[in-house]
Amino acid sequence: MTIIDSLYLYVMRKKSVLHPFRHLAILIVAAGLLTGSCGCFYETSEEVIYPATAPNVSVSRESESSTHRTETATPKTAETEEKKTTEEQSAESRCRKLLAQMTMEDQVAQLLMPEIRKWDVGDGQGEQPVTVLPEAVASLLSAYDFGGVILFAENCRDTGQLVTLTDALQQAGAAKQGIGLWIATDQEGGSVTRLSQGTQLIGNMALGAIGSEEAAEQAGEITGRELSALGIGLDLAPVLDVNSNPANPV
Repeated sequence: MTIIDSLYLYVMRKKSVLHPFRHLAILIVAAGLLTGSCGCFYETSEEVIYPATAPNVSVSRESESSTHRTETATPKTAETEEKKTTEEQSAESRCRKLLAQMTMEDQVAQLLMPEIRKWDVGDGQGEQPVTVLPEAVASLLSAYDFGGVILFAENCRDTGQLVTLTDALQQAGAAKQGIGLWIATDQEGGSVTRLSQGTQLIGNMALGAIGSEEAAEQAGEITGRELSALGIGLDLAPVLDVNSNPANPV
């Protein structure tokens, strides 16, 4: 994925981007399943900055908490297709303009995705799971234009806490150039589940054994919508693992 490709996806999904800190594993943003709410171009306003929601789904801040959604079907016509093409061209133009304004350091940073499982806030307790964004981390996020951040189970204590954390990450990440974060996780299902709450789905091997495209699609839809509601726009799943080790516990 080129830098233009990466930025293009950000603009087209509209809203939602970070920095490698000490102890953070640097990941190249090369693959991942885009949930229904991936995004960038984090637009600031008087409203609470919040990651984009799934396409064709209208969600207010209040409706997120009660999970009430209003869906609208958009029929495909020549007019809508033409509008889509125009929007794509406009998005690419914006991406190229933004890219031209970036330094080489900023461009490289857009390809990096650190993790923030634990952090030492200096209170004498050593490294602790990051469930609330530390000021030091927020400052680093505000100083750099990294492509995203990946969250793990240590960061996902409960629903309310996670929404607060992703909101804080986005506000810090958008401080420099207004570009938000790809907030990612590995919500694969089965034994690889990062969220402590929400729908616990079976893993990809079990889905494959069922042999139902409809079941696989439903599992992806559920996962995408739940991650979207939490402010997570990139699911690094499904994955294709070659299970050659009979002792593999996963």
